[in-house]
Amino acid sequence: MSKILEPVVVSTATNPRRPRKQYSCLECQRRKQKCIFKDIETACVNCARRFPPVECVRTGTRAPQERHVKVFQLGSWDELPATGRPPKHKVSISSEPKSSRESSRRQSEDDQSDDSARSWTHSQSGTFTLTVRTKKPFLLDGCGDRSVPSPRFPMLGGILTEIGTTLNAFPLESTKRNTELLHYYLRNVVPNLVSIDGESQPTFWKNNVLHWQLQSPLMPNIGILMAATTCGLERDSTRETLSIKSTVLGYINSYLASSTPETFRAVAVELIKCILSMVVMEWFWGTEESMRAHQRGIKEMLRLCGGISGLADPVAGAIPILTDYELACGFEEDLCWQKGDPSYNAPWPSPTSWPHGFDCPLIAGPSTFLDVQADLGIDACLASILDDVRFLTTSVTTPPTIQHGNGGGGGGGGISIASKIKIQTTASWLHDRLLKMPPATATRKDSDTGSSSSDAEAAAALAETIRLAGLVYSSSIKSLTPFARYPRAQTLSALSDAMLRVPLSRWKKIPGIYLWVLLVLCPSTKPDMRGKYIRRKMATTGLAVGFEDFVFSIACLRACWQVQRWIANGGVAH
Repeated sequence: MSKILEPVVVSTATNPRRPRKQYSCLECQRRKQKCIFKDIETACVNCARRFPPVECVRTGTRAPQERHVKVFQLGSWDELPATGRPPKHKVSISSEPKSSRESSRRQSEDDQSDDSARSWTHSQSGTFTLTVRTKKPFLLDGCGDRSVPSPRFPMLGGILTEIGTTLNAFPLESTKRNTELLHYYLRNVVPNLVSIDGESQPTFWKNNVLHWQLQSPLMPNIGILMAATTCGLERDSTRETLSIKSTVLGYINSYLASSTPETFRAVAVELIKCILSMVVMEWFWGTEESMRAHQRGIKEMLRLCGGISGLADPVAGAIPILTDYELACGFEEDLCWQKGDPSYNAPWPSPTSWPHGFDCPLIAGPSTFLDVQADLGIDACLASILDDVRFLTTSVTTPPTIQHGNGGGGGGGGISIASKIKIQTTASWLHDRLLKMPPATATRKDSDTGSSSSDAEAAAALAETIRLAGLVYSSSIKSLTPFARYPRAQTLSALSDAMLRVPLSRWKKIPGIYLWVLLVLCPSTKPDMRGKYIRRKMATTGLAVGFEDFVFSIACLRACWQVQRWIANGGVAH
């Protein structure tokens, strides 16, 4: 009986002389220490000795495009692994990069799980092939919009000759690299910023925003910067990014300095829309310090313009409001750009209808989740949880005088105290109910394709995500504890794990529920790859929903912000 031989690895990397990837953890970088790993799966030597202990988060990543072909000579059936083994045949094993869509929902597991996914396929000739798909860096979610042309060898000029035609446009050097980066921005970066699964661009974006970006004096250079940032993170290099960022910041300062008192408002509107992209870029892939600096710059320009209402531009007004709510919800803080603006205390319109499948437990709707459970693809148990969460949320966001229906007495302290007790009692009841529910598990079915097993696992992951999100949400309201200080770290970890097991294509069909889950989870995230992924998905989902219905998206974000402010104020309405 023949034995299983060791695999022979034949590298097909495009650059066989690629230098060895260096790993270093964030803590050693902060302390400026040499980082030494004895084992790739364990903490570095320095972090293992630290007291109090710290999390050892490394920043190096494996090269994404390297491919290996492994050829095995297999022996008898008994010598093969028990799981997924084929009959005794000649087996060829190939390796190819895993698709971005599949890898996006497992971004947080990059440093903790196996580096490949394996599947057997059988040909008519009787040969079994095992395909091993290696993971890619989890910076973008999808493969991008295929309707945008992306030539393999773009000509010099090309798309560069069609942009920046305004009178005050800043120079965009006509080089091959700039053409590549701009194509990469339009085809890959943009869809992953405005679409939940990163596979397309919303119609509103194409018709109302994209043409402005291409004709803006500054935005083409910022788009190239965003493309260079993601490309640099993929290959763990920031040299090109820093060079382009320096140029872009110089252009921004020059554009602002060129304004006069008569032209300042028009210049400020253009700058605010451009610097918003810088805020988003730093929030997703950069540092909080840089993001805050851009945030303060926008606030000062808004003050000089008389607030958001003084911009007199629908897009320039709606997107800052939406982004302001996203940042406030993500960090559990007060609004920044709307503070002092008339829109801060003004009531936001309550949407009464929205696109199909967009139902969200953060705002009241014309029908319950039990009524639309078939359209959302959820069972009665999950619909009941979402209805309870909706009732709990509206109890917080509805003014007490309207809530109790007694116009006399105004909004006195007695009514506020009674309302607070009622809300906390409701939250405690829901929390105890969810705590007693058993975790959702998938019922596996044997089949040749394995599709039913995959569907069952996705359904179980969705059920567990909603249960755990409701558990965290009700616990925070019951105890008046911010989401970021939820005491059970294992519950938060289980929630993010379950959420990541649900395919993005499934979340795209129920974006309102997905937005609620992300808003609950986002404040407690850490500044690591998983945390940045969750924060980016929250902002992208809010924007994607907003491009379909801005009033609905901002109403959802505002409701979550009101709940957070209610908790921060000790149970008093904001």
